[in-house]
Amino acid sequence: MRKRIQQAALAFTLWAVSLACSSCSGTNDPPVFPVHGKVLFKGKPASGAFVVLHSVDPSSMSQKGRPRAVVQDDGSFTVSTYGAKDGAPAGDYAVSITWKTTKVNIPARKGRPKRVPTNFPEKYKKPKTSGLVIRVEQTQNKLQPFDIKD
Repeated sequence: MRKRIQQAALAFTLWAVSLACSSCSGTNDPPVFPVHGKVLFKGKPASGAFVVLHSVDPSSMSQKGRPRAVVQDDGSFTVSTYGAKDGAPAGDYAVSITWKTTKVNIPARKGRPKRVPTNFPEKYKKPKTSGLVIRVEQTQNKLQPFDIKD
């Protein structure tokens, strides 16, 4: 009798765990794969730039947003889709990069420095005009650096 109760308890526990796990995702979002890269502007790290991957196949888009990343001080980035630095679903992407940094080097009124925007090209802000395309494979993905020179 005791063994039967233990087996029933184990079966119930396994059922509860599988139910909890199946309700965790809540959607049919595709699995993600690690994606790492680098953004340089005129050979220097584009620290703080925002990288977004736009799926070429709109039907493969996640309900939780587009894969994205913020460029670190060394120019590197790691893509996030569902959670921090988890990667992106496999597929083809057009890439947009936005960089809203400023240089502070010109004196202005009242002792405050004047902010001067950098010359980061506008065409990279839109996936259709950036000319940047990548493919995310079902494995570790280390992208060639995006070296923006214009």
